[in-house]
Amino acid sequence: MAKPQIVTTLTTKQREIQSYIRDLEKRLEQAKHDLAHVNATIRLFEVGDGPPQFPVHVNFKGLYRKGELTRLCLEALESLPERSGTSREIAAYIIKAKGWDASDRPLAISVGYSAVTTLCDFSRASSRDVGTGSRMRTCSNKESEPGSDSNGTERL
Repeated sequence: MAKPQIVTTLTTKQREIQSYIRDLEKRLEQAKHDLAHVNATIRLFEVGDGPPQFPVHVNFKGLYRKGELTRLCLEALESLPERSGTSREIAAYIIKAKGWDASDRPLAISVGYSAVTTLCDFSRASSRDVGTGSRMRTCSNKESEPGSDSNGTERL
């Protein structure tokens, strides 16, 4: 038996309204996205009495004495179980040892990158195993060194 005409008409109208609602939801999400960008732009140009909202660029080159970063990295590895850890754990150790703000994420990222680079350089220079963790870091070796994989990666 065929559906009554009213059911067919209402079903068609239902699909139209559902499609219209989906379109409005997409437009609402786009409007929220646009509003977030406008708000961020306003914050860029606002002048306030408090400290600046955006961190100032800092050159980290002069923050460590000669050999201090290598020493701190090795101390961090020694303090970790099985002498292995992530760059975040090593950076957290260094930040705590230096008495810096542990909640400063850009600082933690920068210290982490510096630590990984320092450990890679130290490992390459001394041919020592500086960790047994599962994290890998590709060092820019021209040829493979002892203790590294054939592609020049070393375990940190």
